[in-house]
Amino acid sequence: VLTAVAGVAGPAEVLAVRLEALRLFLAARDGAAARSAARELVLLGAEPGSLPGFARPLAKEELALLSPADRGRLGRLLAAGTGAVSARGIRLLRQDDPGKWPEPDRAVNLAALAHALARGRDTKGATAVAGQVPHDGSAADFDARLLRADLDLAALERRRTAPFDANDPLRTLARRPFLALTAAPAPPAVRAGARERLVKLAAGADMFDEGLDQARALVADAPGSIGGFEPLWKLGWDRYRAWGFAEA
Repeated sequence: VLTAVAGVAGPAEVLAVRLEALRLFLAARDGAAARSAARELVLLGAEPGSLPGFARPLAKEELALLSPADRGRLGRLLAAGTGAVSARGIRLLRQDDPGKWPEPDRAVNLAALAHALARGRDTKGATAVAGQVPHDGSAADFDARLLRADLDLAALERRRTAPFDANDPLRTLARRPFLALTAAPAPPAVRAGARERLVKLAAGADMFDEGLDQARALVADAPGSIGGFEPLWKLGWDRYRAWGFAEA
């Protein structure tokens, strides 16, 4: 019955169901089933110290017994959270050498770690980890390339006191990695994200025509997308006010 309930419950309810199953298995002295339930709780993200007293010992044991592959998957799950949950995910993802993860998990685990570090404002760590993501052509690979481009752009902008102008060589440098992500085999979401950044860079440099070209390409590639358009609209409006409707 508990298994059937868990199959239709939400994440919070699943934890409660698994916890109740563990309690019942312990009461029935079914050690194998209790260990299985404790392992499921751990892999769902339950922190052993936060569990009721009856569940903590087995949960701690099962956490210690996780394989590198399991720790990677758990770390990835937790790293997508916020605050202490994300910090716990980061610790788990840093616990093992990436070479110990199954090959299909390496790019996605490292990308998850890089994003978590970036959200935690550890830009140096995020940049380093993003650069370690294998170039295996996976969605995680291209996602990490976009993140690395964002981090590099932020680093360039921190060195400046004003936006890039049209002739600034640093603007050319900043655009290059995004341009490389605007075509296949980059996934559609990454292509759209790269073009959004290019629209913003063009608008910031008062390059309306360049931004419009990227905006048109964005709409053609991702119909319905409006990301990055606000600065272009603002630039068009400023031109309209300064030079009249024809120029805008």
